[in-house]
Amino acid sequence: MEPITVPTPSGPAIPPERLEEAARRLARLEAMAAALAAEQEDIPAQLARLRAEGREKTVRFRELMARKLTIASIRLELERNQLW
Repeated sequence: MEPITVPTPSGPAIPPERLEEAARRLARLEAMAAALAAEQEDIPAQLARLRAEGREKTVRFRELMARKLTIASIRLELERNQLW
């Protein structure tokens, strides 16, 4: 990904001609974070439902567990970079 910001003595800055592009990129990042947060909230209920049905060994259960771990990993990386 090509950076939009440029380093300056007072910190990163966005060139005026790239403000719109920067706003669009930020909007996409915020939408992604919101979607991940919503999915992270929803997965435990799906897993509980599958557990109640005795379906812990199904592909769907394993896919959900993998997705839960993936989202946790993404969130951790975003938190490390102060983006979450």
